[in-house]
Amino acid sequence: MNANIQDDLFAVIDTIVKNRISNAKFDRTIGGQVIGVVDSDNGLYKVLYNDITFVAKSNIDVNIGENVYVLIPENDFTNTKLILQRNNNITNNDASVERATEEEILKGLNL
Repeated sequence: MNANIQDDLFAVIDTIVKNRISNAKFDRTIGGQVIGVVDSDNGLYKVLYNDITFVAKSNIDVNIGENVYVLIPENDFTNTKLILQRNNNITNNDASVERATEEEILKGLNL
């Protein structure tokens, strides 16, 4: 197969796969940065991710400037987003990482 044709074919396949993944309905976890407080009484924070700003709910106290992991249910940004934990470049098995419990996650999603 001609190298140019093969490269073009791989590029098309790559585009199709990326499009399917971006539209898939699975829970997605992203890293973002807390840039503001919307409603501290209800745990609502403004988060920045790849030049996108959105509101996420948190059951743990976070501060402006902190990096956090955010759950995007069903990979749909119109759903309620939930801050899961801080992301301070420490390993997931480090006991100092403050994580939301399963009960806090379900409460945050109103389940």
